[in-house]
Amino acid sequence: MHTITIPVDRLDRPSAERFEALALSLPGVRGVETWRDRAELSLDDPAHADRVVAALRSAGFNGPAAPPETCMVAIRGMTCRAC
Repeated sequence: MHTITIPVDRLDRPSAERFEALALSLPGVRGVETWRDRAELSLDDPAHADRVVAALRSAGFNGPAAPPETCMVAIRGMTCRAC
């Protein structure tokens, strides 16, 4: 599963409910969490990200032109002086 976080202008409670319903109706979207002015979408495949964001934008929910990516890296053996 792949997660993206997108900013969404004026995402309040009523619009968040519409946003969540629309997002969950899109193929490839497995989950949605909304907060004021942003949303986190869980996708089956990162290849769906552009299509999902485009569909949300065309429905009037402003998001980024390209979804941001998050990557976690594990580093072992690094001390404060090594960084």
